[in-house]
Amino acid sequence: MVIWPVSALRVANKAQAKLYAALRRDGGTQNMLGEMQTRAELYDTIGYHQYEALDASIVDDRRAAGHAAALIRLRRAPST
Repeated sequence: MVIWPVSALRVANKAQAKLYAALRRDGGTQNMLGEMQTRAELYDTIGYHQYEALDASIVDDRRAAGHAAALIRLRRAPST
């Protein structure tokens, strides 16, 4: 496989220049929507929804760890 990273960067830079020109000219991105990747396309490209599931599992793991730590503290607390 051959990769041309600088070529990809130069293509992206030209696209950014078009966006900035449109922002100056039009005051917003409304005339560039056809050039933009949709949010769904972006999420598909980066596997966003897979990371959402990972985030949820991390939160669940932390919550479980927090509960376990609280139980340990309770067991160690002196009786009154």
